[in-house]
Amino acid sequence: MVITDVGYERSKVGVRRLGAAYTAVLDEGVRALRVIGSSVLSACWVACGRASAFYCGMHERDCPKPWDWCAAYVIAREAGVHFLRLDGATLATTPDAAATAAPFAVMDCGSACCAGSSKLADLLQALICSSLANADE
Repeated sequence: MVITDVGYERSKVGVRRLGAAYTAVLDEGVRALRVIGSSVLSACWVACGRASAFYCGMHERDCPKPWDWCAAYVIAREAGVHFLRLDGATLATTPDAAATAAPFAVMDCGSACCAGSSKLADLLQALICSSLANADE
């Protein structure tokens, strides 16, 4: 199961981007795509194994706020969840990664995907980024 957050974007372009992301994820054979309405709870579900992955923040208006990321990131990282940004940058989670990765900044990171494994996080990031690029054409 993959969780997402619809956010508040309702423009034609925004709806097209949401649909493209849903299609890309479902075409990959995901059994269920859910919206539970809380970024914190969504990341925590990934952390405890109730969901395989979570993605959100596909638009400037469609993004978690700092209060969403603070608790969710700490809880999920402690459980071993891998986070990636939808702008293609990796979040710096270790000192070694800090040199090449975009730092996780609560005030600056509105889009992300996360999963229990780096392989799944990479796949989800690639799917979402590709679908958004295609939707914008």
